[in-house]
Amino acid sequence: MSTKNKCPFCLKSPPEITFSKEHILRDKLNKTFPPIKKEIIWTNKALQKDGNISEQTKTIPQGPFDRTVNSVCKTCNESWMEQLENEVEDELLSLIHGQIAKPTLEAQRGLARWATKTAAVYSLIHRDGQPGFPSSHFSTLKETNEPPNLTYVWYGECGYTHNTFMRYRRSFVGPAQDSSVYLTTIGIGQAVFFIFGSESEVAMSMLEGEVALRDIFSHRVWPIEDIEPMERLVINNDLEMLHYSDLLFPDLQRQMMMQQ
Repeated sequence: MSTKNKCPFCLKSPPEITFSKEHILRDKLNKTFPPIKKEIIWTNKALQKDGNISEQTKTIPQGPFDRTVNSVCKTCNESWMEQLENEVEDELLSLIHGQIAKPTLEAQRGLARWATKTAAVYSLIHRDGQPGFPSSHFSTLKETNEPPNLTYVWYGECGYTHNTFMRYRRSFVGPAQDSSVYLTTIGIGQAVFFIFGSESEVAMSMLEGEVALRDIFSHRVWPIEDIEPMERLVINNDLEMLHYSDLLFPDLQRQMMMQQ
Protein backbone atom coordinates (compact mmCIF):
# COMPACT_ATOMS: atom_id res chain seq x y z
CA MET A 1 0.00 0.00 0.00
CA SER A 2 1.25 3.48 -0.82
CA THR A 3 2.59 5.53 2.08
CA LYS A 4 0.04 8.15 1.08
CA ASN A 5 -2.63 5.76 2.40
CA LYS A 6 -1.00 5.55 5.82
CA CYS A 7 -1.02 8.04 8.65
CA PRO A 8 2.61 9.24 8.59
CA PHE A 9 2.75 9.46 12.40
CA CYS A 10 1.32 6.10 13.55
CA LEU A 11 1.87 4.28 10.21
CA LYS A 12 -1.59 2.72 10.34
CA SER A 13 -3.88 2.36 7.34
CA PRO A 14 -7.64 2.15 6.81
CA PRO A 15 -9.79 0.39 7.88
CA GLU A 16 -7.82 0.37 11.15
CA ILE A 17 -7.85 4.17 11.13
CA THR A 18 -9.83 6.94 9.49
CA PHE A 19 -8.35 10.15 8.18
CA SER A 20 -9.44 13.56 9.42
CA LYS A 21 -8.67 17.14 8.54
CA GLU A 22 -5.64 18.32 10.51
CA HIS A 23 -5.04 22.07 10.63
CA ILE A 24 -1.52 23.16 9.76
CA LEU A 25 -1.90 26.07 12.16
CA ARG A 26 -4.55 25.80 14.84
CA ASP A 27 -7.88 27.24 13.71
CA LYS A 28 -8.32 28.65 17.20
CA LEU A 29 -5.74 31.27 16.18
CA ASN A 30 -8.39 32.81 13.92
CA LYS A 31 -9.60 34.54 17.08
CA THR A 32 -6.14 35.95 17.78
CA PHE A 33 -5.94 38.24 14.75
CA PRO A 34 -8.30 40.71 13.09
CA PRO A 35 -10.22 39.38 10.06
CA ILE A 36 -7.97 39.09 7.02
CA LYS A 37 -8.53 38.25 3.38
CA LYS A 38 -9.39 34.59 2.97
CA GLU A 39 -6.89 33.96 0.22
CA ILE A 40 -3.48 32.31 0.09
CA ILE A 41 -1.19 32.45 -2.93
CA TRP A 42 0.84 29.23 -2.77
CA THR A 43 3.85 28.77 -5.04
CA ASN A 44 5.72 25.51 -5.30
CA LYS A 45 9.10 25.77 -7.04
CA ALA A 46 11.36 22.77 -7.50
CA LEU A 47 14.74 22.34 -9.15
CA GLN A 48 14.56 19.28 -11.39
CA LYS A 49 17.43 16.90 -12.11
CA ASP A 50 17.84 18.36 -15.60
CA GLY A 51 18.49 21.79 -14.08
CA ASN A 52 15.13 23.27 -15.00
CA ILE A 53 12.82 24.81 -12.42
CA SER A 54 9.22 23.67 -12.28
CA GLU A 55 6.73 26.08 -10.77
CA GLN A 56 3.16 25.60 -9.66
CA THR A 57 1.02 28.41 -8.29
CA LYS A 58 -2.37 28.02 -6.66
CA THR A 59 -4.80 30.53 -5.21
CA ILE A 60 -6.38 28.92 -2.18
CA PRO A 61 -9.63 30.46 -0.83
CA GLN A 62 -8.63 30.04 2.81
CA GLY A 63 -7.15 32.10 5.58
CA PRO A 64 -3.80 31.03 7.08
CA PHE A 65 -5.48 29.33 10.05
CA ASP A 66 -7.98 27.46 7.87
CA ARG A 67 -5.54 25.31 5.91
CA THR A 68 -5.79 21.57 6.50
CA VAL A 69 -4.34 18.31 5.28
CA ASN A 70 -6.36 15.13 5.05
CA SER A 71 -3.58 12.59 5.57
CA VAL A 72 -3.38 12.41 9.38
CA CYS A 73 -5.56 9.92 11.21
CA LYS A 74 -8.35 10.94 13.51
CA THR A 75 -6.74 9.18 16.48
CA CYS A 76 -3.43 11.07 16.21
CA ASN A 77 -5.26 14.31 15.48
CA GLU A 78 -7.47 14.09 18.55
CA SER A 79 -4.95 12.61 21.00
CA TRP A 80 -1.27 13.55 21.26
CA MET A 81 -1.44 16.29 18.61
CA GLU A 82 -4.33 18.04 20.33
CA GLN A 83 -2.64 17.61 23.70
CA LEU A 84 0.51 19.21 22.34
CA GLU A 85 -1.39 22.25 21.07
CA ASN A 86 -2.99 22.67 24.49
CA GLU A 87 0.33 22.23 26.26
CA VAL A 88 2.07 25.09 24.43
CA GLU A 89 -0.90 27.41 23.97
CA ASP A 90 -0.19 29.92 26.73
CA GLU A 91 3.54 30.25 26.03
CA LEU A 92 2.98 30.39 22.27
CA LEU A 93 0.36 33.13 22.56
CA SER A 94 2.71 35.13 24.79
CA LEU A 95 5.39 34.91 22.09
CA ILE A 96 2.92 35.70 19.30
CA HIS A 97 1.80 38.86 21.09
CA GLY A 98 5.34 39.88 22.03
CA GLN A 99 4.58 39.67 25.75
CA ILE A 100 7.84 37.80 26.41
CA ALA A 101 11.16 38.16 24.59
CA LYS A 102 12.00 34.46 24.37
CA PRO A 103 10.61 31.07 25.41
CA THR A 104 11.21 30.03 28.98
CA LEU A 105 13.62 27.16 29.44
CA GLU A 106 10.82 25.04 30.92
CA ALA A 107 8.65 25.55 27.81
CA GLN A 108 11.30 24.88 25.19
CA ARG A 109 10.74 21.12 24.85
CA GLY A 110 7.03 21.55 24.16
CA LEU A 111 7.55 24.47 21.77
CA ALA A 112 10.27 22.59 19.90
CA ARG A 113 8.00 19.59 19.53
CA TRP A 114 5.11 21.83 18.44
CA ALA A 115 7.26 23.61 15.84
CA THR A 116 8.58 20.30 14.48
CA LYS A 117 5.07 18.82 14.38
CA THR A 118 3.82 21.88 12.49
CA ALA A 119 6.71 21.60 10.03
CA ALA A 120 5.86 17.93 9.56
CA VAL A 121 2.18 18.62 8.87
CA TYR A 122 3.04 21.50 6.52
CA SER A 123 5.31 19.17 4.53
CA LEU A 124 2.33 16.92 3.81
CA ILE A 125 0.90 19.42 1.32
CA HIS A 126 4.15 19.07 -0.65
CA ARG A 127 3.93 15.35 -1.46
CA ASP A 128 5.48 15.70 -4.89
CA GLY A 129 8.25 13.12 -4.80
CA GLN A 130 10.89 15.70 -3.91
CA PRO A 131 13.13 15.44 -0.83
CA GLY A 132 12.23 17.13 2.40
CA PHE A 133 10.96 16.31 5.88
CA PRO A 134 12.23 12.75 6.55
CA SER A 135 9.52 10.11 6.61
CA SER A 136 11.11 8.48 9.67
CA HIS A 137 10.81 11.70 11.65
CA PHE A 138 7.00 11.56 11.72
CA SER A 139 6.80 8.37 13.78
CA THR A 140 9.85 9.31 15.87
CA LEU A 141 8.19 12.59 16.83
CA LYS A 142 5.10 10.75 18.03
CA GLU A 143 6.92 7.92 19.82
CA THR A 144 9.67 9.85 21.63
CA ASN A 145 7.65 12.94 22.59
CA GLU A 146 10.48 15.21 21.37
CA PRO A 147 12.01 16.36 18.07
CA PRO A 148 13.98 13.63 16.27
CA ASN A 149 17.74 13.40 16.22
CA LEU A 150 19.45 15.87 13.82
CA THR A 151 16.63 18.40 14.27
CA TYR A 152 17.30 21.99 15.31
CA VAL A 153 14.73 24.61 16.30
CA TRP A 154 15.38 28.34 16.83
CA TYR A 155 13.24 31.28 17.84
CA GLY A 156 13.41 34.84 16.55
CA GLU A 157 11.20 37.90 16.79
CA CYS A 158 9.18 39.65 14.12
CA GLY A 159 9.22 43.42 14.49
CA TYR A 160 6.70 44.32 11.81
CA THR A 161 3.01 43.62 11.36
CA HIS A 162 2.05 40.39 9.66
CA ASN A 163 -0.28 37.52 10.44
CA THR A 164 1.60 34.48 9.23
CA PHE A 165 4.57 33.47 7.13
CA MET A 166 5.40 29.88 6.21
CA ARG A 167 8.17 28.61 3.97
CA TYR A 168 9.52 25.12 3.31
CA ARG A 169 12.95 24.75 1.68
CA ARG A 170 14.39 21.33 0.84
CA SER A 171 16.99 19.52 -1.19
CA PHE A 172 19.72 16.89 -1.16
CA VAL A 173 23.11 17.74 0.28
CA GLY A 174 25.55 15.07 -0.77
CA PRO A 175 25.13 11.96 -2.92
CA ALA A 176 23.41 9.61 -0.46
CA GLN A 177 19.72 8.92 -0.97
CA ASP A 178 18.94 9.80 2.66
CA SER A 179 20.81 13.11 2.49
CA SER A 180 17.78 15.36 2.12
CA VAL A 181 17.62 18.39 4.39
CA TYR A 182 14.80 20.82 5.05
CA LEU A 183 14.38 24.28 6.53
CA THR A 184 10.88 25.33 7.57
CA THR A 185 10.04 28.84 8.78
CA ILE A 186 6.87 29.49 10.77
CA GLY A 187 6.00 33.09 11.56
CA ILE A 188 2.89 34.06 13.53
CA GLY A 189 2.48 37.57 14.84
CA GLN A 190 5.72 38.53 16.58
CA ALA A 191 7.03 34.94 16.84
CA VAL A 192 9.23 33.24 14.25
CA PHE A 193 10.46 29.65 14.46
CA PHE A 194 13.09 28.03 12.25
CA ILE A 195 13.11 24.22 12.03
CA PHE A 196 16.11 22.61 10.37
CA GLY A 197 16.63 18.89 10.03
CA SER A 198 17.69 15.74 8.23
CA GLU A 199 18.07 12.03 8.93
CA SER A 200 21.59 12.03 7.48
CA GLU A 201 24.55 12.66 9.77
CA VAL A 202 26.71 13.24 6.70
CA ALA A 203 24.35 15.91 5.37
CA MET A 204 24.10 17.69 8.71
CA SER A 205 27.87 17.58 9.18
CA MET A 206 28.13 19.53 5.92
CA LEU A 207 25.80 22.13 7.42
CA GLU A 208 27.48 22.64 10.80
CA GLY A 209 28.34 26.21 9.82
CA GLU A 210 24.68 26.95 9.15
CA VAL A 211 23.75 25.71 12.62
CA ALA A 212 26.57 27.68 14.27
CA LEU A 213 25.59 30.86 12.43
CA ARG A 214 21.96 30.63 13.53
CA ASP A 215 23.09 30.04 17.10
CA ILE A 216 24.77 33.46 16.97
CA PHE A 217 21.59 35.48 16.40
CA SER A 218 18.67 33.20 17.34
CA HIS A 219 17.57 31.57 20.57
CA ARG A 220 18.21 27.83 20.30
CA VAL A 221 15.05 26.05 21.38
CA TRP A 222 16.23 22.54 20.46
CA PRO A 223 18.46 20.76 21.29
CA ILE A 224 18.03 22.64 24.57
CA GLU A 225 21.02 24.72 25.58
CA ASP A 226 20.72 27.51 28.12
CA ILE A 227 22.82 29.97 26.13
CA GLU A 228 22.15 33.47 24.88
CA PRO A 229 22.75 34.43 21.23
CA MET A 230 25.43 37.03 20.60
CA GLU A 231 22.93 39.20 18.73
CA ARG A 232 19.18 38.77 19.14
CA LEU A 233 17.40 38.50 15.82
CA VAL A 234 14.44 40.80 15.12
CA ILE A 235 13.03 40.53 11.58
CA ASN A 236 11.91 43.98 10.45
CA ASN A 237 10.50 43.58 6.93
CA ASP A 238 9.51 41.12 4.21
CA LEU A 239 12.96 41.04 2.63
CA GLU A 240 14.57 40.10 5.94
CA MET A 241 11.94 37.41 6.44
CA LEU A 242 12.78 35.90 3.07
CA HIS A 243 16.50 36.12 3.82
CA TYR A 244 16.37 34.39 7.19
CA SER A 245 13.93 31.76 5.95
CA ASP A 246 16.66 30.57 3.59
CA LEU A 247 20.03 29.01 4.17
CA LEU A 248 22.43 31.81 4.96
CA PHE A 249 25.49 30.60 3.06
CA PRO A 250 25.06 31.40 -0.68
CA ASP A 251 26.80 28.22 -1.87
CA LEU A 252 24.36 26.14 0.18
CA GLN A 253 21.40 28.13 -1.15
CA ARG A 254 22.26 27.00 -4.66
CA GLN A 255 22.02 23.39 -3.53
CA MET A 256 18.62 23.86 -1.97
CA MET A 257 15.50 23.52 -4.08
CA MET A 258 13.69 26.78 -4.44
CA GLN A 259 10.68 25.79 -2.40
CA GLN A 260 8.34 28.44 -1.06
